[in-house]
Amino acid sequence: MILCTLDCSFITTKAILHNTLAEVLELPGWYGKNLDALYDCLTDISRETQLYICNFEVLQTNLEEYADAFLDVLSDSAEDNPNFTFVMAD
Repeated sequence: MILCTLDCSFITTKAILHNTLAEVLELPGWYGKNLDALYDCLTDISRETQLYICNFEVLQTNLEEYADAFLDVLSDSAEDNPNFTFVMAD
């Protein structure tokens, strides 16, 4: 299993979120750095991968509704691809 950590404590913009996701998940070069492209990448994962998310409340404060939409994409991706899971830190 591939374990990846997304620390949201320093993410203040959508661009930083997507750049960080591209790095921690080692997303392909064609990743369009938007939520639709994120869904495409996450549902395309063929190796068991888990994303551990910490400090999500910071992301919610900084990105508001976009953080909720991001969480929806993660949930939809995990539902549609058994190779992808995510865990929210307490």
